[in-house]
Amino acid sequence: MSQITSKQDADRSSDETAPGVVAETRKTDAPAATSKPPDRKRPLTYLFTGGGTGGHVYPGLAIADEVRARNPDARIVYVGARGRMEASLVPKRGYPIHLVHARGLPSGRRPLALLRFAISTGFGVLQSLFHLARHRPRMIVATGGYASSPVLLAHWILKLLRLSGARRCFVHEQNVVPGKVNRLAGRIADRIGVSFEASLWYFPPEKTTWAGYPVRREIGAVSRDAARASQGLPDDARVVFAFGASSGARSINRAVIDALPGLLARPDIHVIHVIGQTRSPDYDAEADSRDRLERLDLADEHLSRYHQSDYSHEIEKLYAASDLVIGRASAGVVTEIGICGIPSILVPLPYAPGDHQAVNARTLESRGAARVVYESISVEDGQTIGVVDGERLARLVLEILDDPAEHAAMSGRARETFDRGGLDRIVDQLDQMLAASLDRPDR
Repeated sequence: MSQITSKQDADRSSDETAPGVVAETRKTDAPAATSKPPDRKRPLTYLFTGGGTGGHVYPGLAIADEVRARNPDARIVYVGARGRMEASLVPKRGYPIHLVHARGLPSGRRPLALLRFAISTGFGVLQSLFHLARHRPRMIVATGGYASSPVLLAHWILKLLRLSGARRCFVHEQNVVPGKVNRLAGRIADRIGVSFEASLWYFPPEKTTWAGYPVRREIGAVSRDAARASQGLPDDARVVFAFGASSGARSINRAVIDALPGLLARPDIHVIHVIGQTRSPDYDAEADSRDRLERLDLADEHLSRYHQSDYSHEIEKLYAASDLVIGRASAGVVTEIGICGIPSILVPLPYAPGDHQAVNARTLESRGAARVVYESISVEDGQTIGVVDGERLARLVLEILDDPAEHAAMSGRARETFDRGGLDRIVDQLDQMLAASLDRPDR
């Protein structure tokens, strides 16, 4: 087994759609008009918050990168949750980060869990009050996840006291069905941008607009040849890229490994497999994948074409190198593979709110851009888990790769489904909000 040296992007566990609602972004032919950031003598400060998973972190980083590209003098700071992936991702992107206490709202009425939530969130709000008072940002940009709740609550308190230096607050919702934090944030924010038109009715109509999904500039910008050279992949290889999320997806990991005998029997097939970083009593992605792989007893030559890693910070290269993607169906994943024009096999997260991943997957399938495989349910050690048949997955992969005409058609349909104007539209909105507020003095 060879090792990919780059480390992967996340699932983006951010996810999207209510039952019966087509999770579809609007396709636009012309790029969004770029507004000029407002002029000001001292640098503007933007405070970004959101995280817990890559699906909330990466949209924020994409917006931050575009803000900096338009206004190199802008000061950008990030506030995230302790112990979550933003703690490592944000500094790697070149932005300072402050970590505060945050905890997700527990489901059900468990007194001890609710007490822990209240204590952690309360402490996080106090920390966020300090950071807001210290940096006095002109703009707060929140991209969801419980990591953003302390900042939003602190901003709300300062607004009530008329002490907030943050003149405007923008919230971006990646999913059709908003998370708990963003539903609350909709009451606090000055403006909300949504990725899908079907999300508009969840928020106050007077301050909610369709913006689209903010895709990072590097996605779709890497050439196939450069990507393959960076990963040590032959030019003529047929490359399958499989990943679940930043934490990993057990059903996908196991199915991909079970599919290896059928896939690697073809001498031109390489499999890039990003297993995720889950290390818990219920599932250890590294240990479980290693044990399952060892039981296959694959030949060394086969293992040389299987490239496994736990994470990648250069997913744009893995997309560019790939002929086929196997993954979840979150908003981020389906948008990125669509923009890159990659045929896909999507395995929707079965317990996502509103079954939105299944709707996303069916949308691409209905357009002929993807195939969908659903998990079945099994019980293992008293635990209910999702299962995907590896042999069936291998047959489906080979069916797509062995039909060049259908593969090319799927690629074109994927690219036609999404547009990448969301990032411009969002930063245009930020510039407009700031321009309207700069005639008012700081408080």
